[in-house]
Amino acid sequence: MRNISIGLLINFLFLMTGSSQENLINPFYKQANFFNSSFEEDLFTSLQSKNPIDSSNLYLTFSNDPKVLQKKLQELIFKISDELEGKRHKNEMAYLRQIFLQIHKQYLKKYQRYSTFERVLLDGSYDCLTGTVLYAMVLRELGFPVEIHETGVHCYLKTYANQTPVLFESTDPLNGFITEPDIIKEREKKYAHDLPSNPNTLQGLAGFKSTTAASSVSSYSRLIGLKELAGLHYYNQAVISYVIKDYKGAVNILEKSFSLYSSDRIYNLLVQCIGHVFENPDLSEYEKKLYKGKINFYSKDLLNRG
Repeated sequence: MRNISIGLLINFLFLMTGSSQENLINPFYKQANFFNSSFEEDLFTSLQSKNPIDSSNLYLTFSNDPKVLQKKLQELIFKISDELEGKRHKNEMAYLRQIFLQIHKQYLKKYQRYSTFERVLLDGSYDCLTGTVLYAMVLRELGFPVEIHETGVHCYLKTYANQTPVLFESTDPLNGFITEPDIIKEREKKYAHDLPSNPNTLQGLAGFKSTTAASSVSSYSRLIGLKELAGLHYYNQAVISYVIKDYKGAVNILEKSFSLYSSDRIYNLLVQCIGHVFENPDLSEYEKKLYKGKINFYSKDLLNRG
């Protein structure tokens, strides 16, 4: 990949002033080592060009060999779908329960916070996000509608059995299949109100434009798609880099996260990480201009998308 010159970058950002969301092209995609692999680069380039992609591939980019993992995922989805399709019967609610239990028993074996989707496929380690991803992919393959819900510190999905809502809570193998309307409402209310008491924590940034605004908000819930959930999958990996103080690594991950999902949660952490990068006394003048360009670009992108 070519290394974009800082002069060209600044000129490009200047020329974009006043451009519309549709014309807002990410200049940092041409940075050397911006992408982990050609697989990841092809996906993001296609998205940038508005070309259709299979969103499931966005969850494979943290693998050392994403194309091998892609084949493994396809085989797994077909295998699960074939097994469950053969057990389909007229009672859709009972069928959905069977889907929930069988997937959890066979593929979601160990809860591990901030697990990548690769770990689900390799050893069954999962969290609420990656467990929700697997359920969403299988349900979609079987023809069921899927609604993915993002809350302050959690995500879950809902589907429907003959228009009756069913909640899938991937982290609760015993009681995570919920069909009673009152209990669904109770769970959703709890998830929406489950916010950290300290709004300055990373999770407290969910969906809010500032920590000041977060302190006055009592609940948060948003309906998102698989692409946006992939953005949160990137976000979770950026949190790991943030915790170990690899701020440049976190910025790189968050740029891709924000390209998938321009949420305030992701933007706020991106700005925080860039701020930490500037604390490095050895930062070169080139890098200072580069990271200032990043802040300007993503601020404008957030404004246009908002």
